[in-house]
This record gives sequence, structure tokens and C-alpha cells, in this order.
Amino acid sequence: MRYQGLRLAGTAGPIVIRRPRPHVPSPVTASGKRLTVRKFVYHMIQNTIYKNGQFSTLYYALGYDGTEPYAAPFPNPIYAEVKMQLAEAKEKGE
Repeated sequence: MRYQGLRLAGTAGPIVIRRPRPHVPSPVTASGKRLTVRKFVYHMIQNTIYKNGQFSTLYYALGYDGTEPYAAPFPNPIYAEVKMQLAEAKEKGE
């Protein structure tokens, strides 16, 4: 079958109707299931959570989790200064 271009009145050139691209099937896993982008992203997130749990278990077993509760560092030293000033003002009753 031949695909021919059409020319509409008032257009600069012909509008070409192109043959549709052939459908490319998604890859198939070893179990025969189709692997889509959504399933791939879900798998990567699931794998990341799984590995995080493995590392957490290792750190706990090897004693790298520390001896005291975790205190997150301040992102900016100014926050620590403001916190200290607020605590002093609270002690003074201001």
C-alpha cells in the first residue's frame, strides 16, 4: 500500500501521512511476565528498601549504630545559636 501526501489549501507544503511504527513489545522476564517501566521502578524501590534493611541489620550486629541516641546535626550553625538564645531567654523568663 502506498502512503501519499495530502496538500491542503493555504499550507506551505504537503502533509505527509506516515506509516505507523511497528509495536515494540516490552521485555519478558524469566518467568514469562512482561516488564514495564512501572514494574521496573517498583522493583528498584523495593530493592532499595530491602538493601537498606540488610545494611541496618549489619550495622546493628557489628555495633556501628552507636551507644547513644542519634542527634541529627543542625544544617546551619545559626540555628544552633538561635536555639541557645531562645533557651537563655526562656530561663530568664522573657
